[in-house]
Amino acid sequence: MKALSLAKKAIFKTFDRRLFKALLPSYIGLVIISFFSSSQLWSHLKKIQQDPINYDFTADYWALTLLGSLIGIIFVILVFSALDAIENKKIFNFPRIKDLAAKAFKVLIVSIISYIFITIGLILFIIPGIFLSKRYIYVLNIAVEERLGIFESMRRSKELSKNNGWSTYLSLILILIPVNAISIPITFIFNPLFSPSATFFPYFLASVIIGYVFSIPFYSALYYGYNNSKTLALKESEAV
Repeated sequence: MKALSLAKKAIFKTFDRRLFKALLPSYIGLVIISFFSSSQLWSHLKKIQQDPINYDFTADYWALTLLGSLIGIIFVILVFSALDAIENKKIFNFPRIKDLAAKAFKVLIVSIISYIFITIGLILFIIPGIFLSKRYIYVLNIAVEERLGIFESMRRSKELSKNNGWSTYLSLILILIPVNAISIPITFIFNPLFSPSATFFPYFLASVIIGYVFSIPFYSALYYGYNNSKTLALKESEAV
């Protein structure tokens, strides 16, 4: 699948009513949890804005930040699961808590480890980091769908990314350009780190909207790129 076609398909998925309907109940639940964590984090953000150099990052700050990351990970898993249900013409059901927790743990760990590799590559004159980020582009999908171990997921992503990794990588760039062009100004307006006059409710509402509208295209591109790569790998194996 070509990068531009993949990017267009992923962007239009944002407006797919089937996906919105499938994710809405779960997203409302995540928003409620996020409201709690964001409201507690708000005072920390205001203090950082006032004195970023001398601010003391407390344990509750890191706990709230981790909770926010876990909410994001859960949403990624739900997006992949909902897209899979839609594509296979099935009814999307919220995963069992035990299954969701296991997937969330794998996604968290594989994200951290692959991020460390990519960061080291970026430090080494950037180019190695780009190649590594392409190599591990499907680790999230694999951790969710194939339930492999951490390093097995990374090796599997390395193999699958040989088929269409650069196309998917380019599609993500094509998506991130307009997303950042819109989200960065919004962030400067509503985030207390950049705007001393920012208030909590507009900040939270903007986060909720951006969290859905701007993440769906990104993860949809990963989902369809991953599935296209699996199809190509299957055809290659059958040809042999």
